[in-house]
Amino acid sequence: MQPVAQQVMIFLMLVLLGNLIGVLFDFYRVLRRACGLRKWGTNLGDAVFWILVTIITYVFLLVYLWGEVRLYVFIAMLMGFFIYLKLFSARMYYIIFRFHSVLSKIIRSLVNIFKIPIKILISTLLFPARFVSYIFLLLWKSLKRTKEIARSIAKKIISNKRPPQDPPPENLSE
Repeated sequence: MQPVAQQVMIFLMLVLLGNLIGVLFDFYRVLRRACGLRKWGTNLGDAVFWILVTIITYVFLLVYLWGEVRLYVFIAMLMGFFIYLKLFSARMYYIIFRFHSVLSKIIRSLVNIFKIPIKILISTLLFPARFVSYIFLLLWKSLKRTKEIARSIAKKIISNKRPPQDPPPENLSE
């Protein structure tokens, strides 16, 4: 049997574990809101959340309680989770949401900053290819135009070279 002081410490640690689960739940809520998950995304996110919580709880129980699961373990964890939800969840959700907003703005700004040199590099590297394709386009258009001019000249030449038609005979009765 464990001493009472050790049992109280373990009980308090289980309450803190319940608080940690609440914090993870708020992180998941912010992530779900930010990603705009629909039904399947929410179902998948819920599954990932509960698998993560199960792993954390399992490791905690294995390390501190040698895998012994008793009723007070569930009571302490639920108590910690509900204390967190009632006292800290609204503030923590706001803090996590603001942190996410600021972090996403910083990341967007960094991406935009790095886009500029990449665009310059790509346009510099693609300039010769664009120039060559422009030259080919001009050649193609001029060949097309030359073909049209040659056809119109050929039509004029062909229409002018028709043999003259014989005039009708003047008097057939003679």
